This record gives sequence, structure tokens and C-alpha cells, in this order.
Amino acid sequence: MLERFLSYIQEKKLVIAGEKVLLAVSGGVDSMVMAYLFQGAGYEIALAHINHQLRGEESDSDAALVKSYAEKYGLPFFQLDIDPKEFIGCSIQDKARNIRYTWLNQISELHEFGKIATAHHKDDAIETFFINLMRGSGLDGLGGIDATNGKIIRPLLFASKKEIEDFCQKNAIPFREDASNMSDKYLRNRLRNNVLPQFYNADSRAYSGIQTSIENLEESHILLEFLVQQTSKSLVTVSSEYIMVDLKVLGHSVPGRQLLFQIIKKYGFNMEQVSNILEGQSSTGNHFQTATHESIVDRGNLIIRPKGKTFHFDTEITIHQLPFEYSLQDRKIVITEIVKSSIIPRDNQDIIFINADQLLDGLILRGVRPGDIFQPSGMKGKSQKLKDYFINQKVHLFDKEKLVVLTHKNDIIAIPGYRKSEKVAITQDTGKIWKIELKNLSNIDSIPG
Repeated sequence: MLERFLSYIQEKKLVIAGEKVLLAVSGGVDSMVMAYLFQGAGYEIALAHINHQLRGEESDSDAALVKSYAEKYGLPFFQLDIDPKEFIGCSIQDKARNIRYTWLNQISELHEFGKIATAHHKDDAIETFFINLMRGSGLDGLGGIDATNGKIIRPLLFASKKEIEDFCQKNAIPFREDASNMSDKYLRNRLRNNVLPQFYNADSRAYSGIQTSIENLEESHILLEFLVQQTSKSLVTVSSEYIMVDLKVLGHSVPGRQLLFQIIKKYGFNMEQVSNILEGQSSTGNHFQTATHESIVDRGNLIIRPKGKTFHFDTEITIHQLPFEYSLQDRKIVITEIVKSSIIPRDNQDIIFINADQLLDGLILRGVRPGDIFQPSGMKGKSQKLKDYFINQKVHLFDKEKLVVLTHKNDIIAIPGYRKSEKVAITQDTGKIWKIELKNLSNIDSIPG
């Protein structure tokens, strides 16, 4: 088994040369065999044991076994004793798992362990498959257990429970049996003790067949992720602020719904939300949110951003002199006076040039207000409600939240990042020109969330 153990570690690239490994060892047969194999393979290891103190003397005896094994072979040993009161009023398994991995990560960081190893094996993967199957999981949940998850590695996934037990007996490796494993209190135990034996008894091919099916599903999931990634290139646009998905080509078909789900599930959106998004894609303004992200549907696009990006500018700032700079969350407004030349400067997406000859009093920077009216340059003096202007410019709700305006004597003379008023249009006779620049402070290469 040692050769298979080493081969599996190399195949899956679980441990790199010189890397220290922290082993989560309960004292049961699986984790004690894992410790034995790591020790035999010559890796630099330490043992970590969590005493949940839920089984009295049995829990203490488990801890004593692991500690004595570490002392016998001169291995570093770490132990966490959990107060049973921690489990009152909550799921013991969930709470214990959270405490366990939090502590293991803390120990690994403090003592510079590159990896944390757990003793999951083939039978655990089969049990997880059935648990996820009953919960309605997709391909990502039916592929069993990953060999790696960040710093967590599972180097025994190549072996069955029986192989581990036989190896333990052959090499006289000490271990303790957890009596709670025989209890049907937990779903995993009910599967292990009652359901799966029926499968294995029904057909001699069941164990290997289920394992092969899991491997096939894992490969199908890898293929699916590759195809989604390739297809997404033409559907998804990522900026420093948003993820934008083109819904128009997805339609209402099953492939379209599944593709959208695969694209946005990492932001917490579920299949029901995906269906509602596609059904309402022609209605601008529909809003959906998860624990970490929120999205709107806008003109056939789904626009997603991390939560906490909302911006409302509800103050007034009087600008008395130039140059002027002011930061607005992830943007900055910069106003400077430029040297006039014979060529009239042209506005672009981020820079507006205005005629400042008549701006005798201070400018005011403020947020957009209901009922605001604007005379866009090039409209021959025609006024337009800002609301209508933004609709015509196809400005979506998230961007509207960030808009500010520059006013002079209660007239809006510019919307930084968009347009100036006809009242401050530049002509050949203009004597003083101001440059209004909107700078994005976000890293344009970052991907939100």
C-alpha cells in the first residue's frame, strides 16, 4: 500500500518537495493508517487531534492514543479540547467541522505546514455521492470527494475501507474504534450501516461500479467546466465593477438555463433565480441577490456586482478654486484649468471640457435629484429630464447610483463621465477652459467577488 500511497500523492500532486504536512488524526483506523504511511514515506509531519469530549473516557482515550503514537516516534503533536457546551442548540456535525478546519488552518499557518491531510477514502466518497444525490445535487456534487481543496489533501482516496483495515491488521497499527460510528443517529451512518450493504449484496459489481460512475461524473464535470469557460468568453464581460452576462442568446431553453446557472452559480445564485432571470430578461430593472452578490436585468443583460458597492452621494461640495480633486468610492473627479489653443478640445468618455468664462461663482458638486433637468450639448438648447437622458443613454441602475452632477447657479452644467450642458459649450471665442476628468480608481484587471 505504501507504493500506491506514494504514487497517488505524486499523481495528484498533493505534496511538493520539502513541504510539511499536518495530519488530522482522530485515532480511528483510517487516520492511524494515514499517519503510518506518511511516516513510512519519510515526509515531515505532525499529528493534530481534536478531542470533542462528547464520549467521556472514550474521547480521552482516543486523544491519549494519538499523543502516545506521536511521542513514540518523536512527532510534533497538537491537541484541541472542545467544551461540549459549544454544541448546545446546533448541529454537532456542522459545528464540529467548522471548529476542526478553523483550528487546523490556524495551526498550519502558525507552524508553516504547507498541507493539511485528512483520511477520507473510497467508501467516504461513495457515501458522499449518495448524500448529495438525495439532496438533489448536480455534477459538481456527484463527483465524490476532491483529492485537494486548497490546503486540504486527501491522500487515502485511492483505497477502500477494507484495504485500509487489512493493512492496519497486517502491520499491527494501533487504533481505537469509535462506537458512535455504529449509531444510526446520523445520515452518513445510516447509509454506511444499512443502505449501502444492500447495494453491495444485490450485485457483486456494485462497489466497483459505483466508484467507476463517480469517476465518470468527475470527468464529465471537468469537461462541463471547460466547455462553460470556452462558451462564456462570448457571453460574459468582466470589468473592475461588474460581471455582465448577455442573456439574449440564451433564450428559455434547457441548455440556456443550465449554461447561465453554471456561469453565475459561483456568485451564489440558484436554479430558481436563473429561471426567473431568463423569464424576465425582457423586463429592465428586475433585481436578484444572494448572500454575497446582487444583480439586475438591464436590456437583455444580467449585471452582477458584489454587495456593498452601493453609493449614494447626498452632500453638496462647493468648489472655490482649482485644481480640485474629490474621491467618490472607487472613482475620483479632477477639475483643472487648461491652456487654450487654436484647436477646440474634444470630450471623450472620461473627460469633459467646459467653457468657464461665465462661471463667476463657485461650482457645486452634488448627487442626482428627482426632477433634475439638463440641456445636453448638441441638442440646440432643448431641455431634458435627467431620468429620460439616462434612459436614452442606456445607463443601468447600478451606474445611476454613482452619478453626480456639477451645477452653477442651480443649473446642471456637466455630468462627469457623460456629458456637458449646452450652456458651457466651447467656441472659438472661449477664453477659459476647464477640464473635468472622471478617473476610475479600481484595478481594471480585477474580477469582482
